[in-house]
Amino acid sequence: MINEASILLKRNNITLHLLCVGNENYDLALDGCNLDVGAGDVEFHVVRDNAQVGSCISALTRDRFISYLICHSPWDGITGVALEAAKQFGLSSIVYYHGGDDPMRLRQLRQPQNQTITNIRSADRVAVVSQAGLRAVVQAGVALDRVVMIGPMLNARIFYPCAKIGELVRQEHALNGRFVFLSPSRSTRLKGQLELLQAAALLKKEGIGDFVIVMFEISGNNFGDRLKEFIVAAGLQERVIFVQSPIPQTALRRWYAAADAVVLPSYTEGFGQVLAEAELMKKIVIGTNASGIREAMNPDKSGFVAEFMLEFDPSSPGKEEEVVQANARALAGVMRKAMTLSPQQRQEMGEAGRQFIWDNYHPEDVVSKGQEVMLFPPQGLQVNGGNTRAFEYDYSGKQMLVFSTQYFTANGVSKHVEAINRLLLERHAGWSFICFISFSLILR
Repeated sequence: MINEASILLKRNNITLHLLCVGNENYDLALDGCNLDVGAGDVEFHVVRDNAQVGSCISALTRDRFISYLICHSPWDGITGVALEAAKQFGLSSIVYYHGGDDPMRLRQLRQPQNQTITNIRSADRVAVVSQAGLRAVVQAGVALDRVVMIGPMLNARIFYPCAKIGELVRQEHALNGRFVFLSPSRSTRLKGQLELLQAAALLKKEGIGDFVIVMFEISGNNFGDRLKEFIVAAGLQERVIFVQSPIPQTALRRWYAAADAVVLPSYTEGFGQVLAEAELMKKIVIGTNASGIREAMNPDKSGFVAEFMLEFDPSSPGKEEEVVQANARALAGVMRKAMTLSPQQRQEMGEAGRQFIWDNYHPEDVVSKGQEVMLFPPQGLQVNGGNTRAFEYDYSGKQMLVFSTQYFTANGVSKHVEAINRLLLERHAGWSFICFISFSLILR
């Protein structure tokens, strides 16, 4: 896909400008890419601090015909700085809201002077990837005709069933005969890794089968230290395998192939991307009742849902521990179900998951080289309980040139271009974009 992305950019004379504050490690974005920095494909611009953002955008708009400013991080104050600069220099702006409408997220959006609210209300357009995200921004007071539904980016050319690759990975890591749970998400409090490890401890205590948890490397912060301490205290050292993060999509595919089930135990998600990718590879998926996760799976058909208590107050440790333990028990219950499935049942669930994603999200549209523009799930959007399209596009308008910024990695650049591929009209060739990214050297 990344090679095709390079061809797409060259053919349409599109330049992707990536503006980053305070982080020069953008070489990760080139790992495995066939995109030429400074040669018409991608240009990186690094500034030291917030104060330099306006002058950088000013210089870019003075020397180039920039079409849009696209901001990935709606919660950052620096995004507000960029949006102000966009207004000053006459750029249209798009903020990408990738959250859902789960209780914790809505509570944050209702707080006075919330930075996310300020940013999404300031932008000309708000891009969302799911019905959960659309409901959230509408509840936050964004007019429906300012919301762009771009849908999830699913790469069916990378994520496809490949049992032989899975066998090789399992042999390489001595996993044959063990049930492999893969949890491919970064270690943050709301991603539920603590609940996953507590669930693993419960299963270990019950003596239910030989299993292993494959996780991304734990971040070096207080929460990461808490996870490491729990692994040791619960005696899970032989039950947890860490893989590198960020990770290229091709390497992630290898771990999907090796897994028996893919777990996303999040408290809130805009869309359960990793579950959808796993389902394309015919893997059983395990999620929570978070709204964006529910959109990515077919409960009891393609996988299992752990009914979480979706809100806790991080400032109240006693209450948090009560919620964590209850959710860990719920998660352990569905993990136990997955482990006790027969080979025939696992195969049937895998087939059902792939069919669900193919029917509902049309991954072929993402890899169709821009021949089709697919902005809405076929069933329409649920807005405040009603069934409606967000709004009809004038396909000759500039707003068609919208794409989601993801992460500052090879995957990230690829996803930028996948979205261009999805939304590009030939008549808009020759335009440039600024993607505003702040401290984004993470995946998922």
